[in-house]
Amino acid sequence: MNPGFGGQGFNQQAGNPRGRGRGGPYRGHAPRRGSRAKQGTSKLCKNFQKGTCNNPSCGFLHQFTYDNNLVCITRVNANDSVFASALINETQIAVAQRGGIINVFDLSNGQTVGNFKLGANINAMKFTPPYNSEKFPHGVSFLFCGGFLKNKAPYLGCINCLTNETQVLQGGHQSGSVNAIEISSTGLIFSASGDGVVCVWFFNGSEMQFGMTLDVDRNLSKEILSLCILNDTILAGNSSGFILGWKYDYTQNVSQFQGVLEPQMNAKVKSIISFQDRFILCAADNGTIYCWDSQKEFAGWQFANVSEKTQVHPECITVTANRQNETILLVASLSGDVMVYSAAQEVKFRFKISLHGAQVNNIVPYSNTQAGFLGFITTSKDGQIVLMNWAG
Repeated sequence: MNPGFGGQGFNQQAGNPRGRGRGGPYRGHAPRRGSRAKQGTSKLCKNFQKGTCNNPSCGFLHQFTYDNNLVCITRVNANDSVFASALINETQIAVAQRGGIINVFDLSNGQTVGNFKLGANINAMKFTPPYNSEKFPHGVSFLFCGGFLKNKAPYLGCINCLTNETQVLQGGHQSGSVNAIEISSTGLIFSASGDGVVCVWFFNGSEMQFGMTLDVDRNLSKEILSLCILNDTILAGNSSGFILGWKYDYTQNVSQFQGVLEPQMNAKVKSIISFQDRFILCAADNGTIYCWDSQKEFAGWQFANVSEKTQVHPECITVTANRQNETILLVASLSGDVMVYSAAQEVKFRFKISLHGAQVNNIVPYSNTQAGFLGFITTSKDGQIVLMNWAG
């Protein structure tokens, strides 16, 4: 038996804490619940499954239920592969597509409401909270995008969501792809790449500026694939199966390397998250998921093994709560499936959802109080954006 987190879980806050974006150019409406089928009709709309049904009078079902727990509410067809995504607010999501194209979709109708061309291959995205300054007294948010150029040089850029101007950030990473981006509660931007380096960026009042790199033993500087922030601790998962940790002093802007968490899995750490200001959870591509408790001197244990019964390769994970306030672990895979686990007193597999036909590259909790939604969103290389709503 794998122990869980204990307790009844935690309340999921309404909206996206980093996605309100005052001053952003994107507007939208609350997502619809899908068209209602004609009386007696039980057939699922094939175009809805593909994310291409735009007929408001469609007589077929536009939603379906998994295991009486989850209802598929919305499928948006992005018309091309999605390599990364970031939730902007309750109604809009930005996705990175082929050729360095960033498209912003309205979740209520599937329409494109923003379009940018960055000229780089993007595989990491993050939306910032609003920054206030003399130049932007009403606040401005940025959409950060990381990846690599055609010559394989690292790329990190951001889009000003008030002016729509794009800034290419200079002075940070020297090689490899920028694979991960995280934002601290103080608004600092942390980025990590194939050069094994974590860089820090800050808003100088008008644009983003390079601050520093976090010191680390070069023998440990393998390709970094994932990042997370737990209070004043910065954590980076690398291709050798290690998690590097730094203490960061936000008042002095100085860091100190703390050492390495070794989950003993000898596999790439594809995803690492923190939650409840206490736990660290990481997933490796061999199916192993580990957890550490920062309040117990970072005591760690194997949380789950999603490859135990079937060959599942995790790509990203998140922890959320359903309508009964049960703690739920969601594991999205290379094959396009999402594994659902109960994770309170002990970790128990609930069911698997075959949502996509290709790698899932992002899974994020999602709620919209006005529309009565509580669930999560997934994006995938199959070009589909899927919104799931907890039943009950």
